[in-house]
Amino acid sequence: MRRTAKHEVNEVELARAEIRTRAQYVEALRAELLALGYLVAVVHAPDGDRLWIDRREGPLSRGPLIVTCTRADDGSWWFGHPWGGRLAPADDVPAAARQIATVLDRQPPL
Repeated sequence: MRRTAKHEVNEVELARAEIRTRAQYVEALRAELLALGYLVAVVHAPDGDRLWIDRREGPLSRGPLIVTCTRADDGSWWFGHPWGGRLAPADDVPAAARQIATVLDRQPPL
């Protein structure tokens, strides 16, 4: 099959839309976690933004929880670990923040 310039433009637009969607989910989760009192930093990486999250109060954990937002094969978006473990669907940001809080609160302090 021969590729046309129009086809290549569509692929670029789809990639840009995916980047925008991922960034919107990451920003929404960042805001939710900040409101809950967690330390949150956005790290810009070539494969997509990541959140580094830790407790603000009490002892720091052994390291920040790193959370990514990825698209599943069925088209749904998920928050999860960089190595692929899923935490929560990205379209339910409050549930994702609660799940992340549970994970962080279970970590032993330094």
